[in-house]
Order: sequence, then C-alpha cells, then structure tokens
Amino acid sequence: IGKGAENLKKLRKVFNKVVVIISRYNNPEKFTKSFFKNVRIIDIEIREAMGEKTLFLSIDERDRGIAIGREGSRIKTFKEFLKRLFKMTLIMKAKRVLEGV
Repeated sequence: IGKGAENLKKLRKVFNKVVVIISRYNNPEKFTKSFFKNVRIIDIEIREAMGEKTLFLSIDERDRGIAIGREGSRIKTFKEFLKRLFKMTLIMKAKRVLEGV
C-alpha cells in the first residue's frame, strides 16, 4: 500500500479506476464478515440448489445504505468478488432489529 497509501494512489491514477484492497479468505463467511466489517450482520447462510450456491446475507436495516454504497457500488463489487472467488450469488435482506429484546 505504501506510506500514506502512495502506491494505492498511483494505481488509481495509472488505471484511472477505483482500486479496492480486500482480505482474501477461502471461507465465504469470513470473507463476507471482512468485506462488511462496518455493517451489523445478523446472519449468513449458504444454500445450494441444483448445483448453484447462494449466500443469504441478513443485515441490520440501519446499515442498509452502508452495505449498498453510493449508487450500489459496494454491493456490486461484493457480488463480483463473491462470484469470482466462490462461484456464488448473493441475496441480501435488511431486517429491523429491536433493541433490548
């Protein structure tokens, strides 16, 4: 990354694109928790049907905007990585969490 993220800034300039640095995990649950570390995750479930894997992600309703990102950029990036690294699709649901219950 470099001191003061200098190398990251150079990459952005050279490629003229947003550069994302992620932690690489072999486990889709750990990868999801790492990617959405600032989002309150309620549940992660992986299901397989007819040879296709799907990751079901339930998050706190209050963090829906953070999880989606500006113009959907964060969720699109996550879906790309999920498909590329684990050959999975994503279904995300936001749930209301009652405090103190």
